[in-house]
Amino acid sequence: MDPKEQERKLTAEILERVRQIARLRRDAEAPFIPGKTPVRYAGRVYGEEEMVNLAESSVEFWLTGGRWHRRLEDELAT
Repeated sequence: MDPKEQERKLTAEILERVRQIARLRRDAEAPFIPGKTPVRYAGRVYGEEEMVNLAESSVEFWLTGGRWHRRLEDELAT
């Protein structure tokens, strides 16, 4: 197998594992009950998409700037 193809395959496997972790965390959360459950408005509030994006940018080693930064700038400009 070509090294680029191997890299794509491994990255896909990593991202799928991250999705699995995110789903496990989500499913372990107690259901929200209005008037009883605290509302998380600050701190670490994230979901599957954010976890996958973080892992993907780490694998690509885009720790600053890069395509995610350009995407944010483009969406803000729109």
